Amino acid sequence: MKRFSIVLMMLACVAMAAFGSGSSESASSDGVVEIEFFSLKPEAVDCYQELVDEFNAANPDINVTLTSTADAQTVFLTRVATNTVPECCYVFFNATYEEFFREGLFIDLTDDPLLDLVQPSIAEMAEVDGRNYSIPVTLSPSGIYYNKDMFAEHGWTMPDTYEGLIALCQEMEAAGIQPFAFSDKDAHTIGQQAERLINGNINVDVISKFEAVGAGETSWTKEPEMRELAEMLLELREYGPADNLGMSHEQAIADFVNGKVAMIISGTWAATTINQANVTFDYEMLPFPSYDGRPVYLSTCPDTCYAISASASPEKQEASRRFLEFLLSSEALGKWLQTDLSPNMAVEADYNVECFSVINDMLSEGAMVMLPSVLQPAGFRVDWQVAVQQLFIDHDIDAFLAKSDELTVDYYN
Repeated sequence: MKRFSIVLMMLACVAMAAFGSGSSESASSDGVVEIEFFSLKPEAVDCYQELVDEFNAANPDINVTLTSTADAQTVFLTRVATNTVPECCYVFFNATYEEFFREGLFIDLTDDPLLDLVQPSIAEMAEVDGRNYSIPVTLSPSGIYYNKDMFAEHGWTMPDTYEGLIALCQEMEAAGIQPFAFSDKDAHTIGQQAERLINGNINVDVISKFEAVGAGETSWTKEPEMRELAEMLLELREYGPADNLGMSHEQAIADFVNGKVAMIISGTWAATTINQANVTFDYEMLPFPSYDGRPVYLSTCPDTCYAISASASPEKQEASRRFLEFLLSSEALGKWLQTDLSPNMAVEADYNVECFSVINDMLSEGAMVMLPSVLQPAGFRVDWQVAVQQLFIDHDIDAFLAKSDELTVDYYN
């Protein structure tokens, strides 16, 4: 929490110097209520603009303006720090935004009919201290994407066990095919992969271990999970490119789509980029296989979430509600699903994305667990993923365990 407050103070200074202080409120003119919709998903700007235009045309008493930038999260934090929170916001569900919810930046939607427009399971997952401050729409699990045509050509199938996956990688290399592309240039993709593996495949209750280490009750040098994760991540990299630390997520996807590699490890968010690169490319995402005979869970959290600013006037809050109701309508969701293919939990969504059929079945069966970073102190994963990246540089597992100990104790205290 201390680190979180310091970051906001720094951002406030930057923002006030660059933009000055002020309020996100703008006066209504000619009876038209003006609201701003701030999106944290820049890759969806075209779809959102189309939906905004459609809503404005059908609702002449409301004018929605879309804000979407490449560095959206940083910009949004500056808006929070300077008390200029947009009236209607796309938010993420993680430790940072949980603090925003607790601090009252967004209105309480627990008893709002908007929640009836999403499945109860995702609404429950998005609760903070038993209350809902956002409308969660999609989930973002991850797994292994594989080239279906390449697998069919060689007679390969995705194994159910980690040992089988390593054996398959060796068979691929014998056939002259690189098994994986890893985008280790981007620390955030490393963090996404690492936390999902340690939580979904190594220990579904690993968050309790983080808490115990943070309290000084034990150490990652004594507990097996962090070492197992390090050994797994390093072993997998033996079947990736030699320059994995120089490869971006975009390049990894390009190599996958162009048939240079057989598989990538990523989340449901990658599907849109894959389709944009080659709409005819045949692929599927399956869960990462069982490690050491342990059950497999999808480590995930609500991804697309919508919230309404508590500092907006009542008329702007009501206008925001009407816009969100429109976004959750069957017509708007139909267009949204052409852009964002992640498992959609809205009641009106006709979700039948073939590449995620197995993943969706697991979600429906409840084989999922909350992402660690949602339950951890704000900022922890940002620092920890850099430690994982350093592991790929020096291959020093003991140093990685020591750094993980240091960060866990630091953040949990």
